[in-house]
Amino acid sequence: MTKKDRKEVLGLVEPLEKGDVALPYEEALATVLNARKALRQAKASGAEGRTSTRLTVEAAWSHYDLVKPTNKSATKIKESDQYERYLSHLRHRFLDELDLRFWLQYVRDLKTGTLVVGQRPRAGGSGEMEPETRGPLANATLIGVMNTAANLYIIADKLGGLGPDMRGKNPARDARKEVGTPNKRTGHIPLSLLGKAWNASDQLCSPWWRDLWRMYVLTGLRYSLMTELRFDEIDFERGVYKVSPHKKGTKRRGRDLAENAL
Repeated sequence: MTKKDRKEVLGLVEPLEKGDVALPYEEALATVLNARKALRQAKASGAEGRTSTRLTVEAAWSHYDLVKPTNKSATKIKESDQYERYLSHLRHRFLDELDLRFWLQYVRDLKTGTLVVGQRPRAGGSGEMEPETRGPLANATLIGVMNTAANLYIIADKLGGLGPDMRGKNPARDARKEVGTPNKRTGHIPLSLLGKAWNASDQLCSPWWRDLWRMYVLTGLRYSLMTELRFDEIDFERGVYKVSPHKKGTKRRGRDLAENAL
């Protein structure tokens, strides 16, 4: 292989999700190499005897793209939403001051819905203010929030933005272990009782709820497909639901199919 044919290694390849932009090789190469260069310069500035700048939560978040340039856009959007809703009230706090005790209490407050993120006007127009809280969160959502918090420490550590006692540590990641496993569905209707439940739905449910529940039972459709169901997708003569593989909620999402695939 000649030097001309050799390609610079960009890193791990990840599949594109719907809405992601596929960059030309030259543009992707420039993006990754520039990010690597900036990261090396940031590390070098701390290695040359100059004092590294301790990073606040907001400062660490501002370097997200620098340290994680290859993250998928869907991941960035999700973590941006989590940062704004659950972490931005900490923007002026130094990360190395937020220890394991702080994050353990943070997890407990989000579980119980008592995490205070600011103040808001009290309902009724009295002009008084009341605490604005977040939660309670299910375990699966809380794990995602803690993953975003843990990423802030990863970013700060790579940029030399943590104090000497906190370097290499990630208390948010350690606190995530206390969240527990994601909630799993444990309730179900035994097959032997399905007939009774079917008949009971006539008495216990309004007609539209009854029909919705029965369609769930008969088809096993996902929630998004049920809520976005259209009449023109139903062949009433044959009793067939003609769902496009490109529709949100399908397993493949039409990722490998042509736009006009049926």
